[in-house]
Amino acid sequence: MMATMTDPGQCTTHEILLAVDAGSSSIRCTAYERVESKKQDDDCAGSDVLKNRSSLERTTTSNSLPSPIIRTLENVSHTIKMASVVPNTGYIRINEVLAAIDECIDQVLRLLRLQFLSQKYEVVAVGISTFVMNLIGVNEFGKPIGESATLSYACNREDVVRECQKLEDYLGNEGTRKIYQSTGAPIHPAYALPQLLAFYRNVGNANDVYRWQTISSICIHRWTGDGRIQLPISYSEASWTGMLNFRTCNWNEIMLKLLEVL
Repeated sequence: MMATMTDPGQCTTHEILLAVDAGSSSIRCTAYERVESKKQDDDCAGSDVLKNRSSLERTTTSNSLPSPIIRTLENVSHTIKMASVVPNTGYIRINEVLAAIDECIDQVLRLLRLQFLSQKYEVVAVGISTFVMNLIGVNEFGKPIGESATLSYACNREDVVRECQKLEDYLGNEGTRKIYQSTGAPIHPAYALPQLLAFYRNVGNANDVYRWQTISSICIHRWTGDGRIQLPISYSEASWTGMLNFRTCNWNEIMLKLLEVL
């Protein structure tokens, strides 16, 4: 019997992964493709002989299956150069950052449509990386309050430096050491606690903040279409706030109490 061949492009749905990188000096989205093993491609595009083989002949153990290959899709990327963080104050230009992320993704999706034309493809995963230590105050629907309700690694404001000094005086050497041993982070303007203290002490619209989120968690909330924001942040993002007890993966209790008493 003559083998009949199937067009691989019609048989396969291309699995696409999007990688979003929100940095302090640029926003970028890049597309990758998850490529199966050669054997699996042959099974899909093969002949009647292949299709009629017994299931026993086609069965392999999970240990024998090769790992999929992730390859970059050439020229399917978009970058926007921008200053995401205001120097010294550390304020995040959050609305501009979110708009740039959306634009980069939109442009990559447009390029994907041109790349595959009539072929089938599906975005199966989205990965997000951001500059470290970013917290954004949002209302209950996940909308950022504004630049004044943002915290980042780049903060070096005088009011935050003063909060660091107050914290060290209040805790003493032993208390400061315990916090460092729990979080791995010193009392420093780049971390969240002194910035939060300065925010709630000095900013007039502090009560407008429903909760604090990261850039990535705000994006996921916006894309999933939930009403009220209730997404957790990752352990990595939490650790960069300088307030995560890395031994228990919970917030440091001492630091939470300091937000109430200071």
